[in-house]
Amino acid sequence: MTITSPQNCKSATRNFIWLLSAAIIALISVDVSNAEGTKQTTATATDRTHLLMNFAEYNDFGRYGGTVDQRLFIHIENPETEVVYFGFSTFYSQPHWPQDGSARTGYFRIKDPSGNVVWPTANDPNGQVNNSAISTWQQAVNGPNQIVGTGGYNAYTFNPDGLPAGDYYIEFSATQGAYSSTDLVVPYYDITVATEGTPTAIDGRVFSSR
Repeated sequence: MTITSPQNCKSATRNFIWLLSAAIIALISVDVSNAEGTKQTTATATDRTHLLMNFAEYNDFGRYGGTVDQRLFIHIENPETEVVYFGFSTFYSQPHWPQDGSARTGYFRIKDPSGNVVWPTANDPNGQVNNSAISTWQQAVNGPNQIVGTGGYNAYTFNPDGLPAGDYYIEFSATQGAYSSTDLVVPYYDITVATEGTPTAIDGRVFSSR
C-alpha cells in the first residue's frame, strides 16, 4: 500500500498546472506562427495584434539579414502557378494600446530560399518603401482587391515565375538597403499566396519558426 502525503499531492498539482500552462502556451504559439495576417490574429476591429519588427526584446524578428529563427516565411509550392499579394498599414514606433506612437518610414524586400533578393528588384539590396496600403482592420480582413474585387486593399504583387519552389522570406528595415535596429510596428498586415489567373487564396503558406 502506498500512502501519498499532502505535500506530495500539492507538488503533483503544481506540476500538473505547470504542464497544462505550458501546453496551452505551445498551442497559442503554433496558431500565431502560421497566420497570414490580421484576419487570423485579430478577431475584431477593437482588438490589437501588432506585427513587431526589429524589436530587440523579440529576437529582432523580421530584420534584414536575419537568421532562420528571425524570418517571416512565405512558402511557394509551385512558382509557375502561384502569386503573392501583400500589404501593410502605416509603420509606427509604439505598440502599446491605445497609442501607436509616431509614424515611421520603413522598407521591405523578399528573398528566395537561397537568400537572394528577388523583390522589388532582383539582386538589389534596396527594399520597397511602405505605401501604407491598408488603412483599416476591415481592409486587412477582406484581403487583396486583386482577389476580392473591392473592400480590401490594393496589394503589392510578387510573381515567382521561373524561380525555385521553397520557403521565401520577407525582411523589414527603417533603412532602405541595410539593417537598422529602429523598431517598426505594424498594426494591420496581410500576406496572401494565391493561384494565378482568377486568383484564389491558399491558406497556411505564411509562417515563422517561433
